[in-house]
Amino acid sequence: MKLHFYFRNIGKFSRDRLRDYLTEKKLNRLTRLLKDNESSDLASLALRVECLPNRTFFTVKLDLILTNKRDLMAQESGRKLIETFDLAFDCLVLKLRRYKGWQYDKTRHRIRHAEKKTAEILEVVSPGR
Repeated sequence: MKLHFYFRNIGKFSRDRLRDYLTEKKLNRLTRLLKDNESSDLASLALRVECLPNRTFFTVKLDLILTNKRDLMAQESGRKLIETFDLAFDCLVLKLRRYKGWQYDKTRHRIRHAEKKTAEILEVVSPGR
């Protein structure tokens, strides 16, 4: 998975801490979800963190671009950097799970629909004997 980091008005210590936190603790969870259907090597994750100089609020935005050009985004704001990142990351994981569930349901729906059509065709053919 490709990682892109964009920081604005964030100190070097906070940048390094957030990078380490993402790569050591959170990235495994995301790659495990992508491993099933998507190839995690082709997906890219962009992390944007901004802190306004006048305020103590952090804005964390995560963009996950999948191989089929599907873009999932999560954004959170808060006073503590790691907590805000955790909220945004959890929101992104929920969106990814929901998206994968929809893909699975669509596939299952197609199979059920094909079986139903086959059964209808067999019913139409058999009574006319």
